[in-house]
Amino acid sequence: MRTSIDLPDPLLAKIREQIKRDQTTLRSFVIQALEKAIAEPSPPFKLRDASFGNTEDPPVSSSTINKALADLREPQFNP
Repeated sequence: MRTSIDLPDPLLAKIREQIKRDQTTLRSFVIQALEKAIAEPSPPFKLRDASFGNTEDPPVSSSTINKALADLREPQFNP
């Protein structure tokens, strides 16, 4: 399948340096990077509880904030 992506110029320059050192192709580099990212997913983001003081409003928990952030994220790939 053919697709296009827009990469920042500095990142693409670093990738080109890396593929030259590895004597590989951009296609192989991207495939390997994506396979690694899928095989080793990063842990979910957890916002630490940094609340303090007393307010008249009910406190907002870190779990409420984490849920709101998760709802805003794009759906992740689940095979």
